Amino acid sequence: MRTFYAEALRENGATIDLDVGAAADAYAALGAAWSDAARACLPDDVPELAALAATIDEIYDVYLARGTDANEELEALRARRSEIDQGPFPLSVAATSELVHELADRVDALASLEREAVETLRDIGA
Repeated sequence: MRTFYAEALRENGATIDLDVGAAADAYAALGAAWSDAARACLPDDVPELAALAATIDEIYDVYLARGTDANEELEALRARRSEIDQGPFPLSVAATSELVHELADRVDALASLEREAVETLRDIGA
C-alpha cells in the first residue's frame, strides 16, 4: 500500500503543483522495506519455508494473470500450500526465536521510518 500511496502523492502533487517528492520517496522506500520484511518471514535458506513462499507467489501470479479462468490451477496450488502448511514446522525453537527477534527488529526499524515519513508529509503543509 505504501508504494501505491507514493504514486498517488506524485500524481496529486503534480496536479496541484505541490512538491511532494521527498514524501513520495519516503513512502516508496517504506513499501519496499515492508515487502522485504514480509519476505523475511519465510527465509529462503529454509527449504520448507522457501517452498511455501514460492507457492504463495505462484498463487498470486496465476490469479493476477488469469483470475477465475485459472480456477483449476489455483485449486491445485492451494492444495499444495495446504500440504506444506500441514507439515511439521521446520525450525527449532532456538531458530524460531532468532527469526522472531530478527523480524521484531525489522518492525521496530519500520516503525521509525513510518514516523519519519509522516513528518516529511507534515512538512509539506507547514
